[in-house]
Amino acid sequence: MPIITIKTTIQAPPGICFDLSRSIDLHQVSTAQTDEKAIKEVVAGLMELGESVRWEAKHLGIRQKLSSHITAYERSYFFADEMLTCTFKSYLHDRFVPLYLTLGFAGQTGRLHDIRHQLIWN
Repeated sequence: MPIITIKTTIQAPPGICFDLSRSIDLHQVSTAQTDEKAIKEVVAGLMELGESVRWEAKHLGIRQKLSSHITAYERSYFFADEMLTCTFKSYLHDRFVPLYLTLGFAGQTGRLHDIRHQLIWN
């Protein structure tokens, strides 16, 4: 599974960074270019352990519905969420404060995926 790690330096207390990283409202502002909106489950405020959100977004010109679930949580330090529905076979986020974001994902398999991959990447 490919892994991408992103480190962001923010001059703010860890508790504030942690809360902002699980904010539905801030996420919607930061993804305005993909018109991402929370449409079910938790649709505003801060995500907590065991909660889910369903998003509607437009990525690569395709309107999608995506669901994620908070699977691990350690206040002010770490939380993880897993995409339950998305175009990938699996997609995981691990978020650490200070802000390190680790993404792990595995692509879909099969003929339809091969055709979509060719259209998007070639």
